[in-house]
Amino acid sequence: MGFTTCAGQDLPVEVPIEAPQSDTWTQKAPGKRKCTDQQSHHPLYTHIRLSKDWSQRRHTLMAMREKKLQTAYDFAMAPSRQDEPQKFQFSDARFETAQGDYCGTRLGSVQFPGIHSVQQVYDAILFYFSNHEISLSERLGHISVRDDYDVVDGSVYNYRIISTTDRGVVTETSTLLFPRLSSDGTCGMVVVDTIDEDELYPYTPSERVRKDISATAVVTLSPNKDGKMVATIRQAAFLKIHRPECAISEIAQRELYDGILSWGDVMLKTVRSIVYAPH
Repeated sequence: MGFTTCAGQDLPVEVPIEAPQSDTWTQKAPGKRKCTDQQSHHPLYTHIRLSKDWSQRRHTLMAMREKKLQTAYDFAMAPSRQDEPQKFQFSDARFETAQGDYCGTRLGSVQFPGIHSVQQVYDAILFYFSNHEISLSERLGHISVRDDYDVVDGSVYNYRIISTTDRGVVTETSTLLFPRLSSDGTCGMVVVDTIDEDELYPYTPSERVRKDISATAVVTLSPNKDGKMVATIRQAAFLKIHRPECAISEIAQRELYDGILSWGDVMLKTVRSIVYAPH
């Protein structure tokens, strides 16, 4: 079942119109590449550049929205990954590039026994992203601050998370969030991607370590081992920690690399705590 029949009922999938030259985005097609170039060819990644002009920024973000959602849905819901959804499944990989960047990938699915509402899980995911910095602080012990830059019609969210680890390493992630719940409530999803260049809010590599996240979480109903339909999250992510340009210790760098996939773990723990909270 394609995204256009599951979560694309509210708006048809459109070919994005050309953005002004000062703002750009480039969607890459899937393919097998060397690990040194995996990010630029990962289907969840889009090269995004935003200018200082607010109208151009919003034009660029809305132009890419439908393509981002469709591509992420197709990737997460590929038929090859739909076997035995009742099993808790995750496939992780980590590697270091020739440029000294550290990357991690994840594919997985997890069911929520006793939860039969897609919207309940979808709302919990949105709550997590709306309070991203709080979840990171509570579950990882990092001191995290969130700067909300823009919200476009409730369809695109632009924000930055700045976190300080217990060893004093400061990281920053400049993020876009694209959410959608289908009109019939059968499918909900979020797509997250990183801004590469932002003229209004540039990165500060001399002070902070840059982290990139290109990810999606798709919520649908699927049968459990007893044949009952329960809420299921299918998750996919590509994460990258850029080679530090600021001075950090070797052990602090190793701990940073070891936690590269914690983003997905924190999200799942937060969602579980919400949907299973006693009423």
